[in-house]
Amino acid sequence: MKCKLTVFILATLFLISVCVTENIYLDRTFAELSERLERIEAQDEYELDDILETERWWLSKVEKLELTMSIQLLNDVTYTYGELIGAVEKEDYQSASGYLERLKLYAQALCDMYKVKINNVL
Repeated sequence: MKCKLTVFILATLFLISVCVTENIYLDRTFAELSERLERIEAQDEYELDDILETERWWLSKVEKLELTMSIQLLNDVTYTYGELIGAVEKEDYQSASGYLERLKLYAQALCDMYKVKINNVL
């Protein structure tokens, strides 16, 4: 009886620690994504190198995020990066501003959607 209870408690603690770790990882990842996007948005003319660096950073994070998040939602962010890069290459900064805003909204929405919160649990 004590063995089963011990196993149950250890399994519960393990699951709680995994959830807390995931929550912290999501917070940090999407906070950094938002910060990077705001730095790009502050530029008068968007630097393609900064956008490409941020895209490379994002693609490195996607592999880990795929373990817990919808691949389709992550792909939407990646596709929007492609549109942003195309707009900046064409020097269409008005469209690029729209894509940047969409990426910022994605970052906020995805973070809120997948965090362990009472709204998401119920």
